[in-house]
Amino acid sequence: MKSPITVSYKNGNTLFYVEQLSPNASLDSFSCKIIEYNKYLHEDALRSQNDHIALTWLLRERTTDTIVAYMSLIADAIKLSFTEKEMHDLNYPFKTIPAMKIAKLAVSHLVNEQQENKNNQHEKRHFLLNIFVPRRLQPPAALPLPVFCR
Repeated sequence: MKSPITVSYKNGNTLFYVEQLSPNASLDSFSCKIIEYNKYLHEDALRSQNDHIALTWLLRERTTDTIVAYMSLIADAIKLSFTEKEMHDLNYPFKTIPAMKIAKLAVSHLVNEQQENKNNQHEKRHFLLNIFVPRRLQPPAALPLPVFCR
């Protein structure tokens, strides 16, 4: 299933599109140097999605359909103490707040090699988050950077 989410130049040329992982999705174009991330995408992501554990999105380059990155989301919860609720003025009757968690965020080693001299890790993180996650849902910049395939 192709998504209407695209990344485009100001002149309207589309660079990338986001696609939800499906049984017939070609994954051969993705590889990174972290074996766990390759194994997850190629062997476990579809099963996790079918079991309603995770939802995986593929970022594809428009002209070649090459997977340049992927992200898997899982449901999670944020546990709040009484003090934290009080400090943030949360009138929430439960001990946890539902949340979405980025379980995997991986970039193809081909993209990393091309961008090695252009971007630092901070810029890569924000580039991917801006594509995959609406700005209002993004974590603060002070949080640790996700691990990228190198």
